Amino acid sequence: MHKSRLLLLAISMVLHFDLLAQKEVTGKYIDHFANEIVIKDNNTFGYKFDFDLIHNWAEGTWTSNGDTLYFRVIPVYDTMSVLSIDGGFGDSLVLSADQNTERISEADHIKNFISSGAQIPLPFSRLFFKKDRLYIIKNGKLLRKRQRASWQRKKWHPWFFKAD
Repeated sequence: MHKSRLLLLAISMVLHFDLLAQKEVTGKYIDHFANEIVIKDNNTFGYKFDFDLIHNWAEGTWTSNGDTLYFRVIPVYDTMSVLSIDGGFGDSLVLSADQNTERISEADHIKNFISSGAQIPLPFSRLFFKKDRLYIIKNGKLLRKRQRASWQRKKWHPWFFKAD
């Protein structure tokens, strides 16, 4: 009986610390390169890159292993009506330009394609969390060296920092 109580206590402590870590990592993060990521406590995230006329985004789920967060994008699709070779109409799935799933025409798809707003793959697949910062892991190492934004000379820290 004593061993089962110890085991139950150990499991509850692990769950307690895991929940504390999850609450600590959730929130809105930004960097100096027009990127934003919102990590929600329901293990979903939203990512966007907004600069000038470019508006890219992604949504999905995240998991953690220790201090490392792993991201999985869940694409959002629209249904596009297309004219088939035999003169009839068929449906085709295309990536949605926004977070709403809807039926669109080929003209809508072309308009969305040239409007500079789209779903994109994330520029990272995992991030390392430390002291309210999220570091990109590149080639197995944390990206810490200052980076230059394409639109200016100044070099900035490459990590995300908490904005809320």
